[in-house]
Amino acid sequence: MPMPICRVNCGAFTSARPRRKSGISSHSERFTAFHGFWLSHRPLRPEASSGTRRRGAPMNQTMNAGLAAWQARKLTDHIDTNLPEDLSVARLATLVGLSTGYFSRAFRISFGTSPHAYVLLRRLERARALMRQPAHALSEIALECGFCDQPHLTRRFQEAMGVSPAAWRREALYSAA
Repeated sequence: MPMPICRVNCGAFTSARPRRKSGISSHSERFTAFHGFWLSHRPLRPEASSGTRRRGAPMNQTMNAGLAAWQARKLTDHIDTNLPEDLSVARLATLVGLSTGYFSRAFRISFGTSPHAYVLLRRLERARALMRQPAHALSEIALECGFCDQPHLTRRFQEAMGVSPAAWRREALYSAA
């Protein structure tokens, strides 16, 4: 019966009887002797560090794949001033001159969330600010914040806050008084 070879193909055989080869007795010692230098001088995953490796760049050279500061500033200003409009990923990507795929990855690295989730968060923050003023109806607030209608605002608000907009508004108005 042939002896099985180590799974990493280091030339170390496993058998019932340990082989003695140059003073090394066990399989783990042979593995360490064979692969030890290579494993100790090679970074495990350079792509998983702070950025991604550029094509043709050395293994230890990485770059940050997030948005530039001017791009992030331009996006936040645009989102805050144009909340009632359509703020799709494609439109935001063309605003800063990036493809939609690269933009989505870079946005997530820079802001910690997807572009859609960030826009939804900003819309809900604006809705909460407007709900503190009793003069506005919830349907007007929904349209002003970029939601299709009041049920859309109610559904998203309840998912995020755990309470309906009307109940939150009552609590906010009575606690302020």
